[in-house]
Amino acid sequence: MTSHGQPYREADGTLAPIIAALRDGEGFDHPTDTIVLLQTHISYVLLTGTYAYKIKKAVSLPFLDFSTLAFRKHYCEEELRINRRLAPELYLDVVPITGTQRAPRMNGDGKAIEYAVKMIQFPDADRLDRVAERGELGNMQIRALGRKIADFHDTVAVADGSAPFADSERLRGEVMENFNTLSAQALPENVVSLLENLRSWSARSLVDLGAQFRARKQAGKVRECHGDMHLANMALLEGQITIFDALEFNENLRWIDVQSELAFLAMDLDYRALPGLGWLLVSAYLEGTGDYVGLRVFRHYKVYRAMVRAKVAALRARQCQAGTPEHEEAVAEFVSHVDLANACLQPSERTPLIIAHGLSGSGKSRLCERLLQTLGAVCVRSDVERQRLAKAGEIPTDALYSSPGITQTYEALASRARMIIECGYPAIVDATFLKHHHRLRFLDLAKELRVPFVILSLGAPAGTLEARIANRQGQADNVSEATLDVLRHQRDDMEELNTEEREAAIVLDSETDPDAVALAQRILQGRRAPWLRRLDHPVHDEC
Repeated sequence: MTSHGQPYREADGTLAPIIAALRDGEGFDHPTDTIVLLQTHISYVLLTGTYAYKIKKAVSLPFLDFSTLAFRKHYCEEELRINRRLAPELYLDVVPITGTQRAPRMNGDGKAIEYAVKMIQFPDADRLDRVAERGELGNMQIRALGRKIADFHDTVAVADGSAPFADSERLRGEVMENFNTLSAQALPENVVSLLENLRSWSARSLVDLGAQFRARKQAGKVRECHGDMHLANMALLEGQITIFDALEFNENLRWIDVQSELAFLAMDLDYRALPGLGWLLVSAYLEGTGDYVGLRVFRHYKVYRAMVRAKVAALRARQCQAGTPEHEEAVAEFVSHVDLANACLQPSERTPLIIAHGLSGSGKSRLCERLLQTLGAVCVRSDVERQRLAKAGEIPTDALYSSPGITQTYEALASRARMIIECGYPAIVDATFLKHHHRLRFLDLAKELRVPFVILSLGAPAGTLEARIANRQGQADNVSEATLDVLRHQRDDMEELNTEEREAAIVLDSETDPDAVALAQRILQGRRAPWLRRLDHPVHDEC
């Protein structure tokens, strides 16, 4: 699909007869079902039942050039290369089409007249956007997806600091091109006003974040990413999410800041009315990468990605006949993405700092996961940060639970929480917080940042705690290192909340399964702490 609103230009007329001939099913070296043809502005896809074949159209556009057979072969090979990074089981080979235009042979002998990417075909119902539409996309899949993307970004090629990718001027051009294209459309007055606000905000953001963009590139955060990571380019196959259809045709759209890729998928979840899953994705990804400083640019990229989709929808609407279902769908998609971008502009008025307090097995992690989705928060966990410190060699493995090791873990959590809040997002810290001085560290941080402070104090009967710890020890995605021995030590070490802490505490019995929505409302509408009553507005660093 073109995102520039220009119809594709056929460089030659050879493909049409080849596609027509292949549709009869005779030109394949394997049995086929009835051939189904799909197409976009830049490719044909032939579905044969077992395999799918993607053939590039002989087109030349401002953002790609498939005009020669050599170019099409090259980009088929690129498509295979970049997609095998995430979906080697789907992307099988680049195969020649031989024979003649009227009698082509897929993967035949002789001189190639065209090329195709051969892939495993899967049911359309397995696409992740279809799974989401059926209400079957859940927390477990999103947690795994966040970790998968984190691992992917950790292994892909890193842009050299001198490469032109993601430079400030290039970013400015990409951002402003969206608004320039939309300014040529006939739009309602209220939408024009929103777009002007978005344009002004984006221009300021580009200036304010210029140093951040440069620093992130120098730090190796611009990488050869997927480039088009949204739910429709993912599939749930045999219980696992597979990511496919990476952008092969334009390296500028693929060599991007990793936060731009994350923001695209989070934005897509927002668009599909799944914002809670979007925040769970962000937390899972950041746990995997530790790139919490990337939250400084996350909002910018989320707005940018929403505007790209708004532009594409507006151009599609222009190409549809007014009054048709296709036109109405495109207009609705355009308006939704503009509204979504506008909603992203500002951080919350007050972003609370929330700590979960309680013994292992008291239900802290489960509640934090539900609460972060309701609040639009980012959660950091002591188990994850402790393991990160150990992996980096900052704490010896045998000293992880020593007094200095525990203090270092809480300091790492405080650093993460500070970054999250300074970037305008609520922070949730999932740790036991058994000691008063550890809780005081975060109370003091909330006072310094002038944000609400909440202690979620969770409890459960001893038998429940022990059963939960025993049950989760065999779970594949369990990061907790708590054992029954650890629980016994925690009971001996736990210090009760003092008067000031009790004023900030919400005491919960985790056996009653607290309502996350009601809890979020209680947090946001709760009494203002004394250090907040002196302020008309919170203080946030620009982020």
